[in-house]
Amino acid sequence: RTMNLDLYDKGGYNVLLADEEATRGRILKCLDDIRYEADPGDIVMIYMSGHGKYVEFTSQRYFLPYDVEDDMYIESTAISYADLKGKLKQLEDKECKVIVYMDACYAGEMYYTKAANDFIGDSDPAVIGFYSSTRNQPSLEKVELNHGVFTYALLNGIKGGASDTNGNVTITSLGDYITEQVRIESQGRQTPKVDNGGEDFILFRAGDKNMAVTVPAKKVRLSGKEGVAGTGKDSQIELAESYYTGKAIPPTMEDEFKAYIAAAELGDLKSMYMAGVCLEKGKGSPQDY
Repeated sequence: RTMNLDLYDKGGYNVLLADEEATRGRILKCLDDIRYEADPGDIVMIYMSGHGKYVEFTSQRYFLPYDVEDDMYIESTAISYADLKGKLKQLEDKECKVIVYMDACYAGEMYYTKAANDFIGDSDPAVIGFYSSTRNQPSLEKVELNHGVFTYALLNGIKGGASDTNGNVTITSLGDYITEQVRIESQGRQTPKVDNGGEDFILFRAGDKNMAVTVPAKKVRLSGKEGVAGTGKDSQIELAESYYTGKAIPPTMEDEFKAYIAAAELGDLKSMYMAGVCLEKGKGSPQDY
């Protein structure tokens, strides 16, 4: 699974490995190349999407590349999360700021695992991580989303759904957005782990070409046509979802809440749930338990 590399095309060093290209050797070599190309102070973004697996006889969790073999050879044909974190530590030692997005089963292990070359007592690398699930959870996919639910939330967040009150996408706003949307799309079965290393800064600024928030407020693109949303249940649901994801319109929590209430009053169960979430979180309305 891949993301559009243009999202991060700022004129720097970009590498994309997809499908049969994503072998163990090429992934590790790519990480070495990035370390060589990066300069101190650079921001390095790494997105990894694929299968993750826990193997009992090694008591480790692994990211599975394209050429992985069966469990007998898992240590030589897969990439343990500990080894992966060791590669990230090499970037951190070069004084790079590293941001990792991982969509794989048990990805939350990256949150807990020490790098393989860390001595006992050393701190973990200061890597900012967005991990799709806890260390004990699978990461879910939905055919209708054409992505895992984590990647779907990540893309929508980057495109403007995770904008803060200033219209920027920050580490914190993106983490909050991903966590909430994944919980909703997975019906509580998947919980992302976000490790910001105690930092917060702007990832994408308002007006960035990657943020799809160009249609005037109060307008929404419905069925391929731009116009004010209708008053029927389906229109209200689509309007609420558009406000929530930031698709085609600037995300506005107050209007999102009103649209969910309107659809809930028309009998839509998901909108009833979403209105409840808004009330619980105090988003778009005063907090009310």
